[in-house]
Amino acid sequence: MMNVIHKLSSGSRVCVCVSCFVVMMTSCRTSDEQRGDEQRGDEQRGDEQRGEETFERIRCLFAEHPDIDEVGVVPVIPGPRQQASVFENTKLALLSTELVPLFKAAQRRLRRTAPDKEGPTRPQQELDGIMDATRAILLVNANHYHAWNLRKDVLQSGQDAAAHHSRMQSELAFVSVILTLHPKTAVGWAHRLVFFLLPCV
Repeated sequence: MMNVIHKLSSGSRVCVCVSCFVVMMTSCRTSDEQRGDEQRGDEQRGDEQRGEETFERIRCLFAEHPDIDEVGVVPVIPGPRQQASVFENTKLALLSTELVPLFKAAQRRLRRTAPDKEGPTRPQQELDGIMDATRAILLVNANHYHAWNLRKDVLQSGQDAAAHHSRMQSELAFVSVILTLHPKTAVGWAHRLVFFLLPCV
């Protein structure tokens, strides 16, 4: 390119040539950026879909099998795409590649639950949604303070004695599951004290 510029005698022609070169390079860069944006957009949509599918699968497994007592994370083995989760004999295994999409899907769902409202004013369906979303978050990150606090708010929400007892038993079982996966989470152990500090209904 520099050789072409040196051979040109007219200053205006040099300017035109340089301008064309700049426009050409800008056009190429813009095209590359557009392709990159499209590719990233496709990957993001794929991750979101995979996260929603994993979230629903986990939610259904815990609803159908409340006796789950252990959760583990397994690495991905090269080969055909595997199922996101495996459940057998009260044990649940999650693929490591599904954790980030699951976490993001749970966060999106949690943002849709009107976090500005207090626990007692929420409808039961919303309370259940909070428990489902925070469960998925804590399976990935057991030190998520906000998720634990939201669960504590739900436990303290106005309920009759039977519902309160049932929810407390379910929460104790869930905390035990989290501690099998994240035994060093200080926040999880602190949340466990809720069962001894909350007044009985």
